[in-house]
Amino acid sequence: MARWVAALLALVVVAGGAYYFLHVRPQQEAMDALQEKAAHLDLEVALLRPRVQALDALRLELEQKNASLTARLAAMQGPAAALQAQMRELESARDAVRRSASELEERLADKERQIAALERSADELRRQLAEKDRQFSALQARTSDLEAMRDELERASSALKREVAAKEKELADLRSMQQELVDGLKKEIAARQIQVERVRDRLRVELVEEVLFDSGQAEIKPAGFDVLKRVGLILKKAENRNIDVEGHTDNVPIGVELAKRFPTNWELSTARATNVARFLQDTVKIDPELLSATGHSEYRPRAPNTTAEGRRKNRRIEILLGPVLEPAKPAAR
Repeated sequence: MARWVAALLALVVVAGGAYYFLHVRPQQEAMDALQEKAAHLDLEVALLRPRVQALDALRLELEQKNASLTARLAAMQGPAAALQAQMRELESARDAVRRSASELEERLADKERQIAALERSADELRRQLAEKDRQFSALQARTSDLEAMRDELERASSALKREVAAKEKELADLRSMQQELVDGLKKEIAARQIQVERVRDRLRVELVEEVLFDSGQAEIKPAGFDVLKRVGLILKKAENRNIDVEGHTDNVPIGVELAKRFPTNWELSTARATNVARFLQDTVKIDPELLSATGHSEYRPRAPNTTAEGRRKNRRIEILLGPVLEPAKPAAR
């Protein structure tokens, strides 16, 4: 029994200690904290009291100043009304100025638009003027070209007229010379020993072999001197014309004995042409710079070599009077 009482007492003691720590002690600590905070607040109040008194004094001072300002404001209300009236007048004047400025700005904008349009027109006119200048320059250049072309054509026309006149005179001289040869060689022409013909601006005198040479020979026979001299004296009258002497043969081969002098018809035709050219130089006194001698052998026949008459025509000397020579150009430096 005593043990149960002791245990119960112990339990009571433990429960009382737990209650103290769980409920009583926290309340006591909270009370202590409140008291400490109250002490702090009292201290702060004591410290703030002088400031509150200073703020009250300041409030009174401000109220006094406010009353003074209110009195001054009341005194200034009259001038302020006048100033407001002036302000309204100024604002009205300002509005009028703004309206005038707006009108002026619109007029200025319109003028600027007009100026821009005029500038565009001026630019277009300048462009057109530049195009006209370009066209004028091109026209001037074209005119200069046409004038130069006209001058060139006039010079060419004059030169052509001179050339035509010279050709006409040349042909007239050639016809006259041809007629003179025909008149002077009527007998030989009738005997078909000589043929005179004009080919464009050339004159050709064709002499068959029997007039000038013996068969197979290159030396001019005495009977041929007279005929050749008559031909040469007429051709000599032609000034500044080449005289080409050409020798031709038939296709009959050179005989064995004659081949010692003329191995082929090449040598025979060339020797005959050379002797005629020398005669014209030495006897007729034709300028040797205008003379030339060429042998063509049997290779430029006038007729087929199948008949005696054809071979007779092929054995010939042709004297060709060439066109008037062009003036010699000065040598380039």
